[in-house]
Amino acid sequence: MDEIIKNPKKLKNVKEISIKYLLTTTLAEKYSLNKIDLKKINEFIKILDEMDNPEFVVLLIRLCSQYTKDKKDGTSRFVKEFGTSKELKMAVFDKYLKYL
Repeated sequence: MDEIIKNPKKLKNVKEISIKYLLTTTLAEKYSLNKIDLKKINEFIKILDEMDNPEFVVLLIRLCSQYTKDKKDGTSRFVKEFGTSKELKMAVFDKYLKYL
């Protein structure tokens, strides 16, 4: 798992759905703990999109948003960072907005 996180291109070799689920949840958890940043999440979103895995793109975005939600005011660190990242917005906004 750590090897794939270090080198996201290795994800292209993963065929097992269970491993993709495990990786998606692990990425969201690491992001919520500030162990990886939005740039790394963006790399995985792009690769999952290239692999024609929209369900994992949407799952990753939703989990990152939920895992970083502030309990007091309900805002999400992911949504804030996503909103300021033109590159990420352009990569997924039009394609996945209807699923988010």
